[in-house]
Amino acid sequence: CALPIYQRLLGLRSAIPHHSYLQYTATPQAPLLINIIDVLSPRFVEVLDPGLEYVGVIDFFQRNRALVRSIPDDEIPSPDNQLNGAPESLREALRLFIVGAAAGHILHSPEKNRSMLVHPSRLQERHANYFHWVSAVRADWLRLLRDENDPDRASLLGDFRVAHANLAATYQNLPSLDDIERVLWQTINRTQVWEVNARLGRTPEIVWQSDYAHILVGGQAMDRGFTVEGLTVTYMPRGKGVGNADTIQQRARFLGYKRSYLGLCRVFLESEVQHAYTVYVDHEESLREQLRQHALDGHSLAEWRRAFFLDRTLKPTRRCVLDLNYQNVNFASEWFYPRAPHFTPTSVEHNRALLQGLNQSLQFSATEGHPERTEINRHGYARLALAEL
Repeated sequence: CALPIYQRLLGLRSAIPHHSYLQYTATPQAPLLINIIDVLSPRFVEVLDPGLEYVGVIDFFQRNRALVRSIPDDEIPSPDNQLNGAPESLREALRLFIVGAAAGHILHSPEKNRSMLVHPSRLQERHANYFHWVSAVRADWLRLLRDENDPDRASLLGDFRVAHANLAATYQNLPSLDDIERVLWQTINRTQVWEVNARLGRTPEIVWQSDYAHILVGGQAMDRGFTVEGLTVTYMPRGKGVGNADTIQQRARFLGYKRSYLGLCRVFLESEVQHAYTVYVDHEESLREQLRQHALDGHSLAEWRRAFFLDRTLKPTRRCVLDLNYQNVNFASEWFYPRAPHFTPTSVEHNRALLQGLNQSLQFSATEGHPERTEINRHGYARLALAEL
């Protein structure tokens, strides 16, 4: 947990006795789940709606699923699956990005930049691998496009033709294939490749104005609070970790104000991470609606019941934020049974009323059984359809 930040906030508030403390976040799980008597627990909420140009999780994972791709398991590096070069899914992502960047050059796009994000891991050594693979692919493509006699050149152009057709299906203003091919070499040659971490001593500062197209390879430095200008293609072959919903959402650099060029965007993800973002849509929409309704009712946020609609594969936030354990309630199409009795007087009375009403609505008959049963072993029974309950 970010304990130093917490302590600094407390120090700041104590230094300014008369103040209002406003928190602004797209991932409110942690502020909402800290103890409600904590001085940083919010007392009121205002749900903000983004502008029309904003693209959120729902746009990628519900409304435009063609923009999202699964990276094959055998193309994700692990101790049991060592990769020796750029996997085909990474090459495909690079081709889609280059075609989109070439289109921006031709159309004189009003966006100042086009960029691609390669986010393989939190480990710097793995960033280095991907940085070298991307750089090697770029150099190889430049060599092939220069040499018209190389037999592999036609195959490469065929691959770019497939990428062009793929983008044309989602982006209506895409220039023709002939126009794209005429600027292909120049686009690749002018694309900058950056390794964004402190492996070489310090995290480099991206010089966005140095050129139009950029490819960024990195991890933690771009996890949250880092703006990737004009991001169109994201390649993220990393797992969901412990499954904290807010952390996974903060990793989604591909969201933002980009509706005008959404058709050029593609997101390549590991299958479990893709599932996490897909189920996050329901969580986010439900949470926003609950908070919006609570604000309209005029109650303090301390009175809001902390009940989230969240897939069982995810956790709302990091465990150290929570003072108390949370309970998972099953909404699946299977039997649900309580693991402990309800001890509150209200629950007991409610259950007794339900049983009394059920008992009065049924006709009980004696059960057959051994003739030597005692009275305590004799029970009545009634038949009814579950639909009548």
